Amino acid sequence: MHIINAMFSSGLGGIEQSFLDYAVSMDKLGHKSTVIISPDSEIYTYFEEYPNIEVIFCKNNNQWDFVAKSNLHKILKKNKPDILIAHGNRAIRLLQKPSKHICPIVGVAHNYKLKQIDKCSAIFTITQDLKTIIIDKGFDSDKIYHIPNMIDLKNATTKNTFHKTPVIGTMGRFVNKKGFHVFIHALYLLHQNNIPFRAIIGGDGEDAEKLNNLALNYGIEHKIDFVGWINKKQKFFDEIDIFCLPSLHEPFGIVLLEAFSYAKPVISTNTEGPSEIATDNMDVVFVDPNSPEQIFHAIKKLLDDNNFAFTLGERGLQNVIKNYDKNVVAKKIEESLVDIINK
Repeated sequence: MHIINAMFSSGLGGIEQSFLDYAVSMDKLGHKSTVIISPDSEIYTYFEEYPNIEVIFCKNNNQWDFVAKSNLHKILKKNKPDILIAHGNRAIRLLQKPSKHICPIVGVAHNYKLKQIDKCSAIFTITQDLKTIIIDKGFDSDKIYHIPNMIDLKNATTKNTFHKTPVIGTMGRFVNKKGFHVFIHALYLLHQNNIPFRAIIGGDGEDAEKLNNLALNYGIEHKIDFVGWINKKQKFFDEIDIFCLPSLHEPFGIVLLEAFSYAKPVISTNTEGPSEIATDNMDVVFVDPNSPEQIFHAIKKLLDDNNFAFTLGERGLQNVIKNYDKNVVAKKIEESLVDIINK
């Protein structure tokens, strides 16, 4: 098959990681894999490792850009893909008309902002919950496929010791819904209770100054390292003992899979995606969103019971090996694309 993946966001995050995984996994299965991205897309540099994947740039100003739609039609007509996968609302809107009479278009529902996705030939949903919601909106259930995000397990490791001063880590975009302000409050509670710790927070975004000031106001800035975007994931996970996902809303949570792949004990809010991926006290400790007290008690529980913490991490690793390894999910994508083309 010739498969084109398209995405027009410029930053880095979960959707961008999924987009990269789709393109790379199809290339490794022997399909012709092409991507269409914006000229300012930060994900571009990641494709330099994969010379077989052709990268096509298409400038666009918004999801209604008629010039971009015309250029996309020319790109599709020239490349003649067997199927097109659109990631994100802008890609879905821009590519629906240009793809008509050329190839089926699959819209990937990465979150709950479902705009125009019902006009696609088929839909991939990252969770069963999203699939149920779309079916309830009246979309043909035979055209909806549950395809979870995937993880590359080539660097999977296990470790059954904590640092002398335990290190608690988290990462993501610095926006309110990711709950990093709640995480920092929980760290303050550790400090108040004289529990030794260090923290590493990876990422960047609009709330960066606010989060730094919050740590300063709590008097724990010396205990927290804000390290910017994490490019070397293995180094980050080797440095931490416990991973925390404090999101107020989390449609999936690829970073949860990444933490599992390094067998890290994980504390997560019981939000949409994580509550479908993991099981409380089996491979994760769940807490309610926006509850620094619960995060504090969960961290203390793991620090007080190392055996439980390490068992949690080992079970998390087994979870991703069985359900989210890139080879397992890539085959699901391939089989679903063949099914859509044949229909």
